Amino acid sequence: MVRAPPLPIRSHSATGGPLGGEIRFRWQIANSVFGIRANGNCADFKDSNANLTFVGLQDETRVDAFGLLTGLLGYAWTDVLLYVKGGAAVARDKYQLSEFATGLPSPTVAKPGGAVQ
Repeated sequence: MVRAPPLPIRSHSATGGPLGGEIRFRWQIANSVFGIRANGNCADFKDSNANLTFVGLQDETRVDAFGLLTGLLGYAWTDVLLYVKGGAAVARDKYQLSEFATGLPSPTVAKPGGAVQ
């Protein structure tokens, strides 16, 4: 049995940039410290290249938005603050195939993604 080497995977070097904002708030009750941070961005990251598996098709990717929500819980004494922080990050991205010859796109696949910090 002869196996062909795997096709190389191309990466994207996206162009575009984000625009967004952040809100954060911390408060202290006695020695306990609490905090919350929300960060949201509209984005315009996009790129495309030829699909190496299916000749005549082009891969297109795009990130429309991403955000972050975190919380903080800590304990302060004198000038020392010990805390734990956790949260979640989400992104809205799209992936699409289109034909080079006609330029007709396949249905767009839009899916939310996420990660836990």
